[in-house]
Amino acid sequence: MTRDELRRAMLQRRRDVPPDELDRASAAVVAHALPLLPHGATVALYAPHGGEPDVRAIPDLRPDLRVAWPRVTSSQGAMVFVTAPASSLVRGFAGILEPPDGEIVAPRDFDAMLIPGTAFSAVGARLGMGGGFYDRYLEQLRDDALRVGIAHHWQLVPTVPEQHHDRRMTHVVTDSDVWHTATS
Repeated sequence: MTRDELRRAMLQRRRDVPPDELDRASAAVVAHALPLLPHGATVALYAPHGGEPDVRAIPDLRPDLRVAWPRVTSSQGAMVFVTAPASSLVRGFAGILEPPDGEIVAPRDFDAMLIPGTAFSAVGARLGMGGGFYDRYLEQLRDDALRVGIAHHWQLVPTVPEQHHDRRMTHVVTDSDVWHTATS
């Protein structure tokens, strides 16, 4: 299956997730992700879009964390991460919730990033939405920063076609398990 075929199939399946199933999956993902995050860490989160598991509860459950949210700065794939309370997020690029203002966190300051995707493999390969936003940003992270892919269990597939610029995840967290990848 090509990248585009896999992306289309997974996006359709994600859009079809019933709200009650999405709520259960999101709670399980958060419970599995929390132990990975070091005390006092600076963590990049995201607001869910199109059936992605929702991780916005993390700041309430872990007030010791410094959290930042993505804000798109260019439709050509540029984004920054900004500190803000989850309650302040507003609709931005492509209708995705993002912070209207706040302190920009430098990529090298992150200890961990929770990253949505359309498919992941057990070795940490990630297929995104196709815009390259996270791919460009991940290139700037410290090598020791955790790159945690967030997905439903059925988004974990045997292989994801990779490209030269792709950066693998150190972990993949689903509603059913945590995968420590070959990268971690």
